[in-house]
Amino acid sequence: MTIIDTKLLALFVTIIVMLTVLSVPSNSKLGEIYFKSFKYDLALEYYNKSNALDSNSPKILKQLRDYFLVQGEIQKALQMQDKVCDVLSRNENELLELAKLYDWNNKPYEGLKTKERLAALYNGEAKNELLSEIAQGYRWLRRYDDADRLAELLDQTDKIQYLLSTLEYYVSSSNFPKVIELTEKITKLGVHSRRFKLLKAQSFEAEGKIYQSIIAYKKYLSDDSNFHDYNSTQIVPSASFYADNLRTYEKIIELHQKQNDEEILMDLYLAIFTKVSNEYEIALSAAVLLYKFKETNRLVELLERIYISNRYRDLYRTGDIYRLMGMQKDAVRHLEKAYKLSPKNTEVIEALADVYEELGENKKALRLQYKLLKLLEKKERPSQSYRYIYDSEYYALLNGPAPISRNRSRIKNTQKKILFLLEKIGDKKERHKELIRFVERYPLDTQIRVELAYSYLDLKQEDKALVEFKKVLEINNQDRDAVLFIVDHYIQDRQYVSAKQTLELLPDSKKDFDLLNRKEAVYRVTDPDLADQICDELQDLSKNRNNYSYVELKSRCFDQNDQPELAIELIKKYLKKDKTNKYAKISLGYYYLKAKEFDSANALIKELESQKPNDTDLKELKRQAYLAENNFKKQRAWYFSTYIHLFSEKFNGVSFWDYDAKILKNFYPFAFGVSYSLQDPFYSSGLIDDLKLHLNVEKNNSYFLNFYVGQNLKNNNQFNAGVSGFSALTKNLNLNLDVNYRKQVFELSSMTASQMPTVSNADLSFSYTASSKNSYNFSAGFLDYEIFKGNESHQYARASLGWDHVFSERFSAGPFAYQLQTLATGNLIKTLLPDFISIQCINGTYWHKLRDFESPSSLSNRSTGCLGVSTTDEVGTGVYFNFANITNWYIDENQDLELRVELDQSIYQDLNQFFNIYLGYNKWYF
Repeated sequence: MTIIDTKLLALFVTIIVMLTVLSVPSNSKLGEIYFKSFKYDLALEYYNKSNALDSNSPKILKQLRDYFLVQGEIQKALQMQDKVCDVLSRNENELLELAKLYDWNNKPYEGLKTKERLAALYNGEAKNELLSEIAQGYRWLRRYDDADRLAELLDQTDKIQYLLSTLEYYVSSSNFPKVIELTEKITKLGVHSRRFKLLKAQSFEAEGKIYQSIIAYKKYLSDDSNFHDYNSTQIVPSASFYADNLRTYEKIIELHQKQNDEEILMDLYLAIFTKVSNEYEIALSAAVLLYKFKETNRLVELLERIYISNRYRDLYRTGDIYRLMGMQKDAVRHLEKAYKLSPKNTEVIEALADVYEELGENKKALRLQYKLLKLLEKKERPSQSYRYIYDSEYYALLNGPAPISRNRSRIKNTQKKILFLLEKIGDKKERHKELIRFVERYPLDTQIRVELAYSYLDLKQEDKALVEFKKVLEINNQDRDAVLFIVDHYIQDRQYVSAKQTLELLPDSKKDFDLLNRKEAVYRVTDPDLADQICDELQDLSKNRNNYSYVELKSRCFDQNDQPELAIELIKKYLKKDKTNKYAKISLGYYYLKAKEFDSANALIKELESQKPNDTDLKELKRQAYLAENNFKKQRAWYFSTYIHLFSEKFNGVSFWDYDAKILKNFYPFAFGVSYSLQDPFYSSGLIDDLKLHLNVEKNNSYFLNFYVGQNLKNNNQFNAGVSGFSALTKNLNLNLDVNYRKQVFELSSMTASQMPTVSNADLSFSYTASSKNSYNFSAGFLDYEIFKGNESHQYARASLGWDHVFSERFSAGPFAYQLQTLATGNLIKTLLPDFISIQCINGTYWHKLRDFESPSSLSNRSTGCLGVSTTDEVGTGVYFNFANITNWYIDENQDLELRVELDQSIYQDLNQFFNIYLGYNKWYF
């Protein structure tokens, strides 16, 4: 074989080999062939052999994607498609396919990001539309950073549809500044919608810009696009418009309330009620502001418009407003109508009862309070075991904790009002029965039990009170009222061990026990030195203690030391902290009486009567005050008579003048006036000079000028002018007595003959007699009028003698009696002196005849025992005014004190008319 043949053979073999090699498909090709033959497993096997998964061939990657999709391996399909999009990054279809696969893999956010890659390929309308869609997706996913980023892109456009979409996003994401900005932009583009106005108003509100928000809301209600009036209230065109925009009106009202724009609100409420006549809630809101601004006329007009309402709540509120205005009768009218509309409404019943009480219709108020209590108790329904088991711990063991009612506080308040009204009405027995009923209903209520215990004390049933206090301790062993009462009871029985054991129940028992030991000593021990020692110790013990027991004990110490003023000061200081303590006030009243501060005592009694007029302790204080005050008047009259005795004795020694110069200064002018009017020869010019010397007055002093005028006229028998001269003296007198006694003022008003038409006809008598010293004794007696209960025709008055001992000598009191029949003008004293007025006598010395009105024989019979005195004795005629104790009416103390006061006041009125002298009940003191 030749070389050429060999080369050809080699070439041939090579070609054959190459053709053979080339004719065998690659793994990748085989994978493709198998894929097209739907042999996906073999295809994947050859693709794996060919490393096609790492290929950048879009064709192979797509085939693999499709294969994985067929196999349900979505994650691997997504990986293949992601590689496809990396290779074909600007291919819209492939990007859409990738976004779809992200969604299928539950990766919506990555899908939206892929769509953003797609949107970047677009321009104009298509781009904005796709971005708007993507932004919505971000909002749904709450990926607000991405949504905000796209919204910023979209609000640059002028296309309304995209601006509206962005606006919705800003609203949903609470981006209120952007809402305000975008609504203004949309409006400028010519799109006018009330909704945009509302969104803007709401955004201002959300941003806390209340002022701008109110304007925006009002602009929303207005047709005027240029509206900017913050204060405007004329924004209610019709009732239907108001109804359609009710929420907006409510919002405007709410915002004005936040701004405290009360005057704007008042006008707005009235504007609404003018258009919407059945909007009573708004009208009531206006009424409240009208009341606040004291627009009374407008308020009453408005309330009467509301009266036609048939809703009980409206009428309840108008009644309440009338009550605040002090117009209780109108309040009752409205509340009574509300009560008829809703007779079981507890608020209406309570309000109506309170107004009845304010009007003094306590019985009506009481009936309603009973009904209220019944309604409230229906909600309570306490169990039988709760009602009848007294021991709270035992009850808890059986049933668990005692039930607590939501309206229990109202029940308690109603109970208190019922008890108060019963006390106000004066029905003490019914009040006591009611307390017993309350205790039966609520046996564990310690407050009611304590009230019942005190009620037993008022009824003087201390044993039953003690039983109730002990039951209180069974429920609450730290109840202070119960502990202290029981301790005091043990102390009275000298059971000190029991007292100490009981007192130790209180947290501060040691100090209180120390106090009560001292109280026992000060109140009951007769050793004054021990009492003084305890009072001294009490000064330190009671420091920084507000307990009234300490105050009570300290005041008692002051009282024992005859220092009522300090006791008064102490209790008044305590009452500044505890203004409702009745016992402190009662004690204060007694200390006022002891200090002769009658005006203060009467003022305190009046205050207490306004609170609890039928209180037993108060009634006793009032009785004691009346007796003490009138006894004081009698005492002052007696002192007055005494000084007249001294004057009549011409006791001119130096020691006498030095002894009581101030008293002499006060009473000598009066004595001179009496003397001159009576032409008493006792007073000489020498004594007048002596008086002038001691009184340090000049001769032209008005007092003495009046004396001289009176004397001269009297000496000339000018009787009426003499009276006028004496009245000139008395008109100027203002006698201030402040020696050993509290200062009192004695005022005399002018008196003329014309004001005393019967004085010259009255047989007015006086007496004077010679003593062992051959001098004239002149003394002023005092009249004690005795009015006895019985038939008026048998009433009489007796003028009795007063007397005094001066330097161991008994002086006769020559009383000056007057015809008092002219005084009998009062309703209670129609026939004061039906028969006569007699003068008693002392030691059978003198009998002075008064005018015999009807029966001389009766007068003679009265003179029995007055030896050596004829009933026909006549002693000179003159004028004397007896300013003695006319108020000491001796009525049986068991009779009604009010009758006694009324009798006194009647006599005061009659004396006023007769003498024209002011004798006020609280002011006529000597």
